[in-house]
Amino acid sequence: MRPTINRCIHPARASWSVRGTIATAGSAGGAWLWLAVVALLAGGAVRAQAVDLTGRTSVVDSFGGGEARGASSAAATAARSSVSGSADASALFGLVEPAGGREVVTLAELLASVADAPDARIARERVVQGEAARRRAWALLLPTLSLAGAYTHTCTGGLGGIDCADRTANVGDPKTLQQQALLFRSLADIFGAAAEAATNPDDAARLRAQQADLSGAADDIEGRAGSPPIVVQPASQLTGQLTVAVPLLNPRAYAAVQNAADGVDVATVGLAQARQTLALAVVRGYYAAYTGQRIVAASEKQVALAEAQRAAVAARVAAATLPPLALKRSELELVRARQTLAQARAAADNAVAVLGAALGRSEMFTLAQPTPPAAVDGSEADLVEHALSHRPEVRVQRFALRIAERGTLDAWLQFLPTVGLSATARATSFTTGFVRDPVTGVVSLTASLPLYDGGQRYASLDDAASRTAEERVRLRQLQDRVAAQVRGNHRELAVRDEAVRLTAQALAVATEARAQAQALFDAGVGTALDVSDTAVALFAVETEAIRAEAELAIARQSLRWALGEPLDGPSSPLAVSPPADAAASAP
Repeated sequence: MRPTINRCIHPARASWSVRGTIATAGSAGGAWLWLAVVALLAGGAVRAQAVDLTGRTSVVDSFGGGEARGASSAAATAARSSVSGSADASALFGLVEPAGGREVVTLAELLASVADAPDARIARERVVQGEAARRRAWALLLPTLSLAGAYTHTCTGGLGGIDCADRTANVGDPKTLQQQALLFRSLADIFGAAAEAATNPDDAARLRAQQADLSGAADDIEGRAGSPPIVVQPASQLTGQLTVAVPLLNPRAYAAVQNAADGVDVATVGLAQARQTLALAVVRGYYAAYTGQRIVAASEKQVALAEAQRAAVAARVAAATLPPLALKRSELELVRARQTLAQARAAADNAVAVLGAALGRSEMFTLAQPTPPAAVDGSEADLVEHALSHRPEVRVQRFALRIAERGTLDAWLQFLPTVGLSATARATSFTTGFVRDPVTGVVSLTASLPLYDGGQRYASLDDAASRTAEERVRLRQLQDRVAAQVRGNHRELAVRDEAVRLTAQALAVATEARAQAQALFDAGVGTALDVSDTAVALFAVETEAIRAEAELAIARQSLRWALGEPLDGPSSPLAVSPPADAAASAP
């Protein structure tokens, strides 16, 4: 096998595409969408070599083509494998064919639908959950008002029967009270008689006063003897209670409110991060599917050339100017070209279906030619600084560090007291007992100061310090990873630009070689083998040029993603300059 075909396949670049795709996937929800990208842009080149080394060359060589035929076969196999996709059943998708023909969809339209993708809707619900958590945190500082009511019906009894009447009690026995009243009246009569017999007016007045007191006491006792019994427990009772509680001092609630507010910000940034990740997945999937469409067009042109070549060779074989073996070669090339076209169409449809399924579309569609992404200008250091201030995951990690640092404050707040004020009003329908007022109220002020909790507060301080240190390490690690991603994607642009330039040169050479071989064959001085070889080489170079253009577009969008810039915004060039303070302090 000639090494020129290996250079055309670029196995090293293909392996980078696999690693780079997995490294920048970003979320589990879009991970399977990368399968189409890998299959169309990278995986096929690796498989082409494996197929070629397992006997494809030996089959062609049996017709006498030799090394050149083996190289041409490897190029054709690479072209077929580059769009064949994965053989795994879980990677195959299919959408409904629309009755009126496939709709032409642009990249901007698909990016606009990212907001309605399942992952984006899940992220929006997390923002709603964060708002609810913030309201719950504020509830710790606001007054509470509660109303309670109860109805009670009491019955007593046993096997002998059940009594549901009010339970009452008498203050004293009526007979005893009557005897006491009679005693007091007798004493009053005695004091009255003594007053009548007294010769001293003062003594008479004193005795009559005592007589009046005893008579009054007798009247009171007689009144109690005739009063109804007191109800101790009513059979039916209706009660209600209204309570107002005001937290005057709840130190830990302030930290909880701040954490909840940061939680809302984290969820909001997480929504932006989810959209960014989905947008990058759509961009990669779009270019993968559009690359498949372009390879289908190249395969159709290859079939047309193979058919024309087969007709020309058949005419010469009929004229006995070429051996019949040449016709067999041409027929074999035509069969392989048609096989490549069928595989290219299947892989392109599968890539479109994968992209549509990720966005919730149910019908097949055709992709419009995307607008080339604008370039990103700026030094590597400025790009890194820009990414560290705009990447959503870096902002989320900074929030996580701030929440961890607030954990230390929360631990110290556990040493402070809590103060609360509560007011309770109770109402009851039972007003015939000892308590005659239907409504009573209580106001209380409570304070609690923890003196010793077994060392829990000191453990909280140690835990908060450890968590803060952990989040600082995570932030530093994330910043290093983001900086490395920016540098890698920025440097990859030069590689992809060079790849596009070289494949354009290779395409021009292959096109000229195909035209020269056809002209020599038409003039009768060239061979059919030269025409077939140059045609296969042209197809291989053309597919490689298509992949190179797609990889350049994806590299530019990947750099925008690494910088934290939206992928669904305007496609104007992005110029990244140093911050104002950095520029002012620069020498």
